[in-house]
Amino acid sequence: MASFINFYQIITFMAIITLLVGNGESYFQILKSPKKPTSSDAPSPLSVDCASKLHPDCGTEIYFGVFFGNGTISEDCCYNLVHDLGRSCHDSMTAYALNNFPKFKPQEADILKRKDEVWVNCSH
Repeated sequence: MASFINFYQIITFMAIITLLVGNGESYFQILKSPKKPTSSDAPSPLSVDCASKLHPDCGTEIYFGVFFGNGTISEDCCYNLVHDLGRSCHDSMTAYALNNFPKFKPQEADILKRKDEVWVNCSH
């Protein structure tokens, strides 16, 4: 149960940030026409398991580093990323966010590049 809570905290945080930096849609416009859930909206078991390994503060650091390219990832969070999460979780969580938050699609190439840069910087 705790892994679901951690995962949804991360996804909720990402959704809030997406709404704040969106392309001009207001919160009320989004509420008026909610997206109907589909089976593809469900988090993958791998993503849920991965999120449970991520320390909350580290999730924030890594998220901003990958999706916005700002902020420095601390040594402790690099350790959490490389040793606790691992490369497949890092890739899986990034892919999940890109596939489920369409506002990130225009920056997909940059996000994937930053994802790899974060991994390389943390693994050395």
